[in-house]
Amino acid sequence: MSFPRSPTLDRFRRPDAADLGANYSIVTGYNGLPVASYRCAIENSPGYQVWSHNRFDINQQIWAVVEDEFVDMSKLWLSFRCDSAQPTSGYRCEIVQEDGILHARLYNISTETEIDSSISLGIIGFSSGDLVGIDALGYRFTLYYRPVGGAVVSLGQWYDTAVALPGYIGLGAEQLSRWWTGPWPAPYNAVPSIDLSDVVVVYQPKPAIDSIYGRTVIDFTASLVNINAPGVNDALAPSPPGFSADGWTGNASGYIDTGLIQLSQDETLLAAHNLVSSASGIFRVFQSSEMGLPSVAIGYWDVSNQYYLRSNYSGEPGLINYGSALPWLATSGVSENRAYSNGAAFGSNIAPLAGVMPYTVTLMAAHIGEDEVIDHLVEGSIAAFVWYRPAITSAQIEAVSWAMEVIRSA
Repeated sequence: MSFPRSPTLDRFRRPDAADLGANYSIVTGYNGLPVASYRCAIENSPGYQVWSHNRFDINQQIWAVVEDEFVDMSKLWLSFRCDSAQPTSGYRCEIVQEDGILHARLYNISTETEIDSSISLGIIGFSSGDLVGIDALGYRFTLYYRPVGGAVVSLGQWYDTAVALPGYIGLGAEQLSRWWTGPWPAPYNAVPSIDLSDVVVVYQPKPAIDSIYGRTVIDFTASLVNINAPGVNDALAPSPPGFSADGWTGNASGYIDTGLIQLSQDETLLAAHNLVSSASGIFRVFQSSEMGLPSVAIGYWDVSNQYYLRSNYSGEPGLINYGSALPWLATSGVSENRAYSNGAAFGSNIAPLAGVMPYTVTLMAAHIGEDEVIDHLVEGSIAAFVWYRPAITSAQIEAVSWAMEVIRSA
C-alpha cells in the first residue's frame, strides 16, 4: 500500500505569522506554531495546533515533511481522530529520541495510556526532507518513514479499539534545550548559547529523567553514547566501572576512556560527581596527558569534615591542593588556566608540564604515581561529563555547572 495517499493539507506558503492561521486552533496550555520563511517553525516551545477547519473520516492519514529547525527538535507529535480543537479524546503519536535513536510511542489522549510498545525509526535524528506519518485504518495504525531521497517504508503497527470515530488532526513539537549548549532558564537566560561545533563530547551516564532536561539511560552500553553526536566519539570502557543510579561508579578499579587527546589549555572539561566514600582519600574525576595538561580530582578530608579539589600545575610532579575548606563539590573542572568548583574559578593559575607525552582523556582512572599511595583511592561516581574546544566563557561554565547539578541531584 502506498503512503501517503492523502493530498498535502498545508504547505505553509504564506507570509510569516505568529501561528498557523485561521484554519487552526492553538491547544490550551501550548503556544502556536509560527510560519517563518514559508515553513512551519518552532519558536515558543512547546507548540501544538489542531486543524479545526473540518473533521476527517475515521480512516485518516497524517504525515509531515521535516525541515530546518524541526530536525533538532526533542519531540514531534501527530494527533488524529481528535474529538475537538481542544482534544480530550483521540490518539497522539510522539516521536522522541531515546538512548540515541528516534522512537515513536502512541497514546490514548483521554487516558494518557501508552498503546502497545514503542516503534524504533532506526535513525539518530531526522534529516531535512524526511517524511514521517501514520495511516489510521480502522483499528490498525501503521507508522511510515521516508528518508530524504529514499523510499517509504512501514516500520510497524499498533492496534486499538478505543476511538473509532471521525475527528480532527493536529501537529505539535517541542525543543528542549541541551543542557550543555543552552539556552538555559533564569537566572542564566541571558548567557549566550554554545555552538554545537565547539562540543567535543558529552556523556550523561546517570539513568534519570529530570523536569528540565529529559534523558534516559537503560544500561551501561547506552551510558557510553556521546549524546551530542551519537555514534561519534562514544566512550570506551577498557575496564568497565560500576553502573548505578548515580551513573558510573568505582574507585579506579574500572575507568572510562574518551579515546581523545586534549590539544591545549584552550579547552573546558567539566564533570558532575559524587563521593560515595566518606573515608579520607581521593577520587580521580578525569585526567589527561598523563598529568601534562590540567586534570581534576576531588577528595574528602575527614580531619575537618571538608572536601577539597586538586589539580596539577607547573613545577609539581603530581597534584596540589586547591582549597581544603571548600563546600560540597557537585561539579568541578578545568578551563584554560583555571580550576573550577561548582561553576566558579578559584586557586592559582595552572600551567601544563613540559615534555609530557599526551595520553587520551580518561575518567575515574588512577594516575600512576606515588601520590596515589599517599592519598588512597576512594569510591565516587560521575553523573555527567562535557568537554569543549575552544574553551567556553566563565558565564557559560557557571550555567553549564548549574544544569549539571540539576541532573546530578535529580
